[in-house]
Parts: sequence; structure tokens; C-alpha cells
Amino acid sequence: MKNKWLIAFFAVILLLTGCAGPLKKPSISCPGKKTADEAIAALNANRQKYVPVRATGQCLLRYQQDGSEHKENFPVKIWTSPPEEIYLQGDVAFDATGLVLGTNKDEFWFWLKPKEISSYWWGKWSQAGDFQKLPLSPEVCLEAFGAVNMATGDWSLTHGQFDILWLHNEQGELVKRVYIETCDYLVAKIEYFDSSGQIAVSVGFSDYKKVADAFLFPHRLK
Repeated sequence: MKNKWLIAFFAVILLLTGCAGPLKKPSISCPGKKTADEAIAALNANRQKYVPVRATGQCLLRYQQDGSEHKENFPVKIWTSPPEEIYLQGDVAFDATGLVLGTNKDEFWFWLKPKEISSYWWGKWSQAGDFQKLPLSPEVCLEAFGAVNMATGDWSLTHGQFDILWLHNEQGELVKRVYIETCDYLVAKIEYFDSSGQIAVSVGFSDYKKVADAFLFPHRLK
């Protein structure tokens, strides 16, 4: 069934269990990494530190339907267990499971129950295909909660306010762009591109908090 709505904005502010205060942005500039391989190695090292996380928070969902914008603001609960398991539950329109997002080793699923935007997606990772064909990608689900996938591929690195990693496919088309803070080397934003070269999904990360001695988790997701 073709839906007549679009998720335009989805933001989560998390209250993490047993964590310290937010990190302060450094007041100095840092040179960043010299090569794409160095940058990828640093992000992969961060991924290896991922620990199970349980959190509560507040979510703002904006969507368009029949030319009008609508808003839902509701509490959420989140559980993550590396490397593949995520479960997010949102109390939308007085339904404790009005929004559910989940992934495990083999499957991913996402549903919204309110009748105005009622939708459901489920699939096998092995059958997911190109992410731009899906309303919601399993890769985006995982990376949105800090498990950034730096798989092998045609990566290049540019410098500026951020270190920016660019991923192209075998046809030379831009697939993904990762913005990295150069001092702490934490991901600030990931952009995913469709086959026409336009940004299909953008995920923003900020206000990282410590949830273990060496693991940092974003407090704000957009």
C-alpha cells in the first residue's frame, strides 16, 4: 500500500541510565586524520567499545499528510545491545506501543499505529537490498544509535571544520557522507544519498555522554 505521508523530522532527546554529564566542545581546533584509512580505523575502534545501553527520552515526530504538517511529541524507551540489537518503543496517542522500531541479527521492523499514519515495515537483512528502496533502512537504525558501519569500500577523506568521509559505490555514485569532529573523533552527522545523488536521509548526533569508561553515546539524535 502506498502511503501519502512522509516522516520529515524525527528527533530523540535521551536520558541515559547511569551516565555522566554531556561532553564539552573543545575550544581548540585539531588537525584530524591524514588519510581515509586512519579515519576509518579510528571510527572502527569506537564501534568496538559499544556497550549495551538502556535509555528513556522524548521524541518529536513531524510528518506531512495531504499537504499539511502534523506533530507528535511523546516519551520513548530505548534498549540497544551490540552489535545488532535495538528496540525503541514510543507512547504515541496514549498507546504505549504506538511506535516500535527494532533490529536483531536477522530482521528489522518498524511500525506506527496511529490511524492517520498507520504503517508497518518488516524484512530480513539478507533481503534488504539498496537502502534507498526502503522507507526505513536497517543500516540507518543501527547507525543512528552509534554503531557506525565503516565497511570496506571506496572511501575518500576531505578536511575542513570536520573530517568528512565519502563513500562511493562501484558505479562511482555517492552513497554516504560521514562528518567527524576532529578533536574527539566522534561522528556529528551521517548523510545517505539516493540513486539520483540527492540526500535521502540525514542523521545528526550531539551531546555525547559516557555510558562506560571508554564508550560515548549521543544524547541527542535527529
